Amino acid sequence: MSTETIYAILGAGGYGREVLPLAREQLKREGKDTQNLYFVVDQPDALEVNGVKVLSLEIFLQMKAEKKYLVCAIASSLAREEIKRRIEPFGITWWNTNIQY
Repeated sequence: MSTETIYAILGAGGYGREVLPLAREQLKREGKDTQNLYFVVDQPDALEVNGVKVLSLEIFLQMKAEKKYLVCAIASSLAREEIKRRIEPFGITWWNTNIQY
């Protein structure tokens, strides 16, 4: 697996799809490769959403990378807390999409 920096959107539903253009724009503005942008879900039911590869959380956590960033696009606070608890031991950095026009 790659040793590059990986960026991911946690959740590929409606909220995740709304975050996707913001994430792409932010990466482009920062001069970063959008090829290392993924959707991450517990149980993928598609290989790709809106041109972005979908990974299971398990695969994402196993990927080798210099650094991994994850933005949460899940509305349920209970689900967010559960996922936070599960990924905490893996040293994932929470990422915020912050586009200002």
